[in-house]
Amino acid sequence: MRNKQYLTALRAEDRVLVLQTLHWADEVRDPGEELPGLPSGKAGQGRQVDMALQLVDALSTDWDPKRYRDAYQEKVRELVRAKAEGQEIARPTRRRTRPTSST
Repeated sequence: MRNKQYLTALRAEDRVLVLQTLHWADEVRDPGEELPGLPSGKAGQGRQVDMALQLVDALSTDWDPKRYRDAYQEKVRELVRAKAEGQEIARPTRRRTRPTSST
């Protein structure tokens, strides 16, 4: 989100502020509008739909958010804690990669 402007809505919910990104007017289409290049009619027929549903069922699992963690947030909290304790925080060196010429 650094190099682009975003349309957002800032809302208060319960005891937190929520910032939600929105779409610009040119990014929203009328749901009744016919889109060029899309197939008309049925998306699939008979056995194709059955096979697709079978594949989705076979690959689906229950959502368990505890299986995932935000490593970036953990690292930031660790750095803030170290800084609060007075530890010296070394800036990481940024590696610059230069494109290699093919000539």
